[in-house]
Amino acid sequence: MNSAERFSSKAKLYAEHRLDYHPAAFAHIAHTQPQPLTAWVADVGAGGGEVSRHLVGQVKHIFAIEPNAQMRANAVTRLGQNASVTICAGQAEALCLRNHSLDIITVGRAIHWFNPEQSKAEFKRVLKPDGLLCVLRLPIAPSLLSEATQPFYTEAYGWDTATTTRRKNAPPPHFFFGQNPQRLTWIQEIHEDFEQYFGRISSLSVAPNPSHPQYGLFREAMHGLFEKHSHNGLYTSICTTELFIGTIP
Repeated sequence: MNSAERFSSKAKLYAEHRLDYHPAAFAHIAHTQPQPLTAWVADVGAGGGEVSRHLVGQVKHIFAIEPNAQMRANAVTRLGQNASVTICAGQAEALCLRNHSLDIITVGRAIHWFNPEQSKAEFKRVLKPDGLLCVLRLPIAPSLLSEATQPFYTEAYGWDTATTTRRKNAPPPHFFFGQNPQRLTWIQEIHEDFEQYFGRISSLSVAPNPSHPQYGLFREAMHGLFEKHSHNGLYTSICTTELFIGTIP
């Protein structure tokens, strides 16, 4: 199964349970341009429009580029009526855009699925000479619950450990920039009940689907740990929206 197809069974969970980026990050991206509402943007690996939706009304036009059909359908539901958004199929390594036509490329969680060298070259091709790459991440701070769940992310509980290793070996955002990029952060506190927490974990491509024979065992283990560490049915986590901005050499 290729990386795009992995999300066909995850699209609904992704849309409902993935954590959202801090909105201030997108105001900062828009303000990198000398004039407001003039930027042409490609959101690469756009998923269901999680990044693109924040840029509507802050830039001139957004190409939301996503290879997975189910994820694109989510983006159409969320953004399809907006004339400033074009939702299209495509991959980071082969963008259907003209040379030097973009002011900004945004990339969110999808970046670790890209071929680093090929996507970097393609980004440079479609960006204007002074165009910017903006990479967004949303790491969650280690906690008692996250540490307790780690031993259960194994094949015995339906976890795709081979893909987990591949993702961990992906290059960091700095790989794409010619020098150390600007890095900004916004800290958020999130409160989840079990269904929200488990939905977020299950939205990961490496987590077992309900059809997996170990899914019930995995859910039971996660529920037991959540009950142990939560308070009044809720668990509080700290996540940080990270924004890296720079040019590509």
